[in-house]
Amino acid sequence: MSLFSSIKKRVTDAKENGVTIPVTEKMFLKVLQVKKMDNVDISAVHIQDQVLRIEGVKNDSSQSRFSMLLEPSHASERTLYFTLKSISPLEADDVFKEIFDRPPYFSAQEQQAGFHLEVFEPMKKVPYGKIDSYYFEQNKLKVVMKWK
Repeated sequence: MSLFSSIKKRVTDAKENGVTIPVTEKMFLKVLQVKKMDNVDISAVHIQDQVLRIEGVKNDSSQSRFSMLLEPSHASERTLYFTLKSISPLEADDVFKEIFDRPPYFSAQEQQAGFHLEVFEPMKKVPYGKIDSYYFEQNKLKVVMKWK
């Protein structure tokens, strides 16, 4: 098979089946920590049972720990939206807003957090396409990008 034929086959395959990009716990953590927040430190991100669990500390007089569960709800363009499933302690709603109301990385509206995936390093290597689907596999969120 010639080089041209090989490249043509790969492009055709990507166009028909999309490109799958794995997003790991470490990548989520890195993006969540990239822009320093005044009152919140994120210490861990875990992917388990089809949800993201984010843990951290609220930097106030009590130094209270928090944990939140986010469940994927839908995708639009190159943004994946998660719904806040739970947060503890319950009075930590202001933490949610502080974490996710940070353009261009995230957006927050009520109980929805938008992860703008173009800030993830592997997504920068795929400058085309929109999110077609996503699924969890082996502690990774796999995002399928397709030309539409």
